[in-house]
Amino acid sequence: MISCVKSDLPDPVEYFDLVRKAHRQNHYSNFGALSEAFSTGLLREFGLEGEACVVCNSATAGLSAALLASGCSGAVLVPGFTFPATFGAVRAAGLRPLIMDVAQSNWAIAADDLDQTLARTGAEAVILVSPFGLALNFTEHIRVCQRRRVTVVIDSAAGLGGVRLNNCALPDVYEVYSLHATKPLGVGEGGAVFCTPDRLEAIKSALNFGLPNAGAPPGPPWGFNGKLSELHAAVGLAQLQRYKPILEGRQRFAALYQSTFVDFPVSFPLDLPISSPWQVFPLLMPSEEALFAVSDALHKAGIEVRRYYRPSLSKWRGADVVGPCFVSEMLAMRMIALPIRNIADSAAAEPILGPITAAFQMVFESPANA
Repeated sequence: MISCVKSDLPDPVEYFDLVRKAHRQNHYSNFGALSEAFSTGLLREFGLEGEACVVCNSATAGLSAALLASGCSGAVLVPGFTFPATFGAVRAAGLRPLIMDVAQSNWAIAADDLDQTLARTGAEAVILVSPFGLALNFTEHIRVCQRRRVTVVIDSAAGLGGVRLNNCALPDVYEVYSLHATKPLGVGEGGAVFCTPDRLEAIKSALNFGLPNAGAPPGPPWGFNGKLSELHAAVGLAQLQRYKPILEGRQRFAALYQSTFVDFPVSFPLDLPISSPWQVFPLLMPSEEALFAVSDALHKAGIEVRRYYRPSLSKWRGADVVGPCFVSEMLAMRMIALPIRNIADSAAAEPILGPITAAFQMVFESPANA
């Protein structure tokens, strides 16, 4: 079986000396030298002007820490089409998620809808999601929230390594990434938060039980253990030395998918930057029946596909919903994720791309789907 996602982490020999250094210093966590160096490395590689960066033990922890650092209270708007960790992070911060619908054009909350929903609900924060880590420009959304003095947390879990379009140098704007082993730039378990420099210590405090940092002003009134271990930071430092060809290979694979599916009755992010890191290739099927048919054909061919963001958060038990979430529920029902690998050329993609193309041809050229 060819798995839908496959980890690509450095060989232990590439970070062994760093682990030995942490061991000699007897420092394994609590914002040690390796974690600080990793935060600095991420900022150097991906940071935009005026930003700061801190690493944490998961993107979920990073989302909660950003909300705690902002000092907001009450309700937080969350899109219906996202991974459940987004919902859980709001709850973990002691806040109330309010689920709203997304736009069919890019599978994310629309700026106009956000403006109207903020006016209607009085929510003090919103989590904007870049679905599947695809690079989305939320400049207009941020402008709306700045005008309304609303905190913006961007959940770009699978997006680290791709082009960054949203600058977090503005007050109460945060962007959070996952470093999970399944992500294109993974360390095993981890996350990273980009923010303004004046919020950095508050986020670190939130990630350290709410304890104040030496010489820093008081942080949030409480927090949790969200720190990244020095062992994972060592993996991250090694990963920063090798990630570029990995992402370039994944982008080549995504480009092949885009050209392959032009002639099929499916929807995919054609207008989004190919410079996204591409954990998977998301594809919106014309119906759930077609999705089942393709999934069955690919399973028989030994290729795993997944159905992410399902069910829509609007269907989750106990979720508070702001209006109908028809688009989110439709996307959750019809979205399929195809595997992507780091490839050197089109020939290297053939063991995966060939059977997938054949399966789609069989399904969509059959009389039942004509």
